[in-house]
Amino acid sequence: MPCLIFTHYGIAEDNMQGNWWFENCPQYAVLGNRKEIKDILNKDKNLIAAFSGHQHWTKKIIENDIVYYILGSLTENINDNEIPDGIYYEVILEDRKIEVKERHLELD
Repeated sequence: MPCLIFTHYGIAEDNMQGNWWFENCPQYAVLGNRKEIKDILNKDKNLIAAFSGHQHWTKKIIENDIVYYILGSLTENINDNEIPDGIYYEVILEDRKIEVKERHLELD
């Protein structure tokens, strides 16, 4: 069966430069035992992608052919305009093919 991994903290290596929350404390942005976790994930031939969100920004990182999707906050207001970002991913998985689209809630 195809496998998707969901964690709160990030697993992929990620430079926190420019990250409002973690630039000055990058050790708190990702899992401390991520190397051990990635050793396990790298052996899983059914792994399609891994998702996380703790880092408060949205990006895609590919390491060793594993795609890591990092999602920003649904309620945070990074534009400082009093409107929450409302960001989420729409994920469609058919067989072993994944399609991930960044979406935003339509807020008035």
